[in-house]
Amino acid sequence: MLKKITSLFLIAAIAGTISVGCGKDNNASISTTQEAAVTAAAGGSSDEKTNPEDAAGEITFSSNRTDLQNTLLPQFVADFNKEFPNIKVNIETIKDYQAAIKVKMSSNDLPDVWTVHNGYYTKDQLTKYNIPLDDYEFAKDFLYSEVFSGSDRKIYALPQGASATGVVYNKKIFSELGITVPQTLDEMISAGKKITASGRTGLATAAKAGWPLQYYWLDIANTIAGDGNYRNTLAENEAPFTVDSPMGKAFGLLKAFKEAGILEKDPLSSDWEPIKKDFRDGKVGMFILGPWFIPQALDPLTIDDVGFFPLPYDNEKTPKKVSAGPDVALGMAQNTKNKAATEAFFKFMMDTNYASVGKSLGLLTARKSVAVDIPFAKEFESYSPRKLDVVSDTKAYTDIMNKAQVDYNKLAQEVLVSGDIQKAFDQLNTKWKKAMGK
Repeated sequence: MLKKITSLFLIAAIAGTISVGCGKDNNASISTTQEAAVTAAAGGSSDEKTNPEDAAGEITFSSNRTDLQNTLLPQFVADFNKEFPNIKVNIETIKDYQAAIKVKMSSNDLPDVWTVHNGYYTKDQLTKYNIPLDDYEFAKDFLYSEVFSGSDRKIYALPQGASATGVVYNKKIFSELGITVPQTLDEMISAGKKITASGRTGLATAAKAGWPLQYYWLDIANTIAGDGNYRNTLAENEAPFTVDSPMGKAFGLLKAFKEAGILEKDPLSSDWEPIKKDFRDGKVGMFILGPWFIPQALDPLTIDDVGFFPLPYDNEKTPKKVSAGPDVALGMAQNTKNKAATEAFFKFMMDTNYASVGKSLGLLTARKSVAVDIPFAKEFESYSPRKLDVVSDTKAYTDIMNKAQVDYNKLAQEVLVSGDIQKAFDQLNTKWKKAMGK
């Protein structure tokens, strides 16, 4: 299966010039230039390469992708060792990744190269624990790098790719049932009902896992607000959670899908790995996620069997806003005991082999000089989505959220069970106001 996934995504990469703009609505489309792909594949950097003879020893590479621990991640390391045979890279995959990383931070024991997720770490933490990247020439080629800037405005991680929130769907099921790609919310619910009536799951949530629900509060709320900075504005209000707010409407979508009967029979029993297998086996029609999911949705499905369209969150037949921004990033820990080896692996993943890694992971490009040509990306762009660049969380927002101990994923799970958004928000507003010191 590894060979199949790798070969499918070693086509030339998704193109992207997704514009970066502090959360403003823009219409930049993803371009495709083969010349740029050639540049990226060749390395595209004026940095002097680390001499393989000077780099040796052992380092640790940490990732949340437990699903890739025996497939793509070892392949990346094997490719790296062709150039740097004297460096041993230990792969560490962690299921409860964010909690584990915070523990490692507190003990100043971060992995040498680690996966950095947007929104989970403060700028002060990035400044304190990671190596600044501004002096690396290839770092200047990245889009969205400012999202991973520290309190000193230096860059402390680089995105492995870009992403946008949309609906991943099984084209074979749509064709079989005569469903056209939905352009309105009613059409999407109708499509879900047709799929459910055929004995399949219309729209998957994997709600038991919790984290897949983040697309509702993290991205769809921004989209409905039309503001990539929406979450940060919550810090200005002591009771920001209402059913008619963008956050409330996002949770309202989840409730509407549940009431329409198009989700799993018991969403809170639906876990990530089983529902992912169900999608591959043709038992699920749609899933609200990013394009990174598509490589995982293959076999027996092919790349031509899976499509990607912007979520129709309302009933207006107009181009939809979508949250766009960086996918996960990689950074180098300041506490590394082998900087030469750490730097060599980081450069390999983010520069020398960036195009290949990104394509294998099914990510849109986050580099200015990389082009990608993948069917699902072309389809997504054909709907002329209006991209909102997601802004990283401010310290003010993060401080309140941490003090209030907000768990939006758990909140979404509660809404799926009770359907009472107002009650859940009333409780949250009480904690939010207290965290603000009001």
